[in-house]
Amino acid sequence: MQHKERVKVAFDKAAEAYQSRCYVTESRHQSLQQQAAQLLFQELQTHKLGHHIVDLGCGPGVHAPRLAPHSVRYTGIDIAPNMIQVAASRMPDLDWLVGDAEALPLAQRCCSSVFSNLALQWCISPQVVADELNRILLPSGRLWLSTLVEGSLWPLNELYEQGLLSAVNQYPTKDIWQHALVEAGFRVETVAVYEVTTWHGSAQAALHSMKDVGASVSTERNVEVGMRGKQWLQSLCKAYERYQQPSGMPLKYNVLVLSACKRE
Repeated sequence: MQHKERVKVAFDKAAEAYQSRCYVTESRHQSLQQQAAQLLFQELQTHKLGHHIVDLGCGPGVHAPRLAPHSVRYTGIDIAPNMIQVAASRMPDLDWLVGDAEALPLAQRCCSSVFSNLALQWCISPQVVADELNRILLPSGRLWLSTLVEGSLWPLNELYEQGLLSAVNQYPTKDIWQHALVEAGFRVETVAVYEVTTWHGSAQAALHSMKDVGASVSTERNVEVGMRGKQWLQSLCKAYERYQQPSGMPLKYNVLVLSACKRE
């Protein structure tokens, strides 16, 4: 199965429960998605979204209620058809499209702004993504994105080095994303990398936190990260428990938050 097809299948399976698992309001620890979104919305506070906002990697439409009121038109795009189906059933008055960030189903120069929270890490080429974003945005159109970058998934990367995992996702560097956007025709205005930690009640819960949201697909095109058996899982969890802290089992991510403007 090709990489993009695996991503689509994984997030299709996660669609129904995605919002309840990733945006739990009663939990004392925020999810990765919640923390990244909070950082991203801070960047939007002083800006207008223009007449048409595209929510790229919209999932089940979690952020539509915050974005849509500030623009004449809102379009949510996701690679997973089930995510779009859930979103459309909840908010039928908005526009929803199934689409790939590396081949967007939108016309040239059709939107004034793009918002993307933790979706672009599943793409193969940052440069192709940047070129597509430049293609669909109007001159002076704005982009706000968050994505995972190099150094994410500690301590899984250490467990991989110990031979307990067959693969751990590898992500582009901050500089690769910046370079891609500049090459595509953007002026990068703000860029920062934040260390975001999610906390879990057990090692197994930390591991399943990725699977629950469709993130058990590896960014390596020919590798799937899966549970390989009870004995192996016990060994992995025992090794993971060495990293336990007072708040629980940590899983750390490096989140790039970036804003850019398309050059005229």
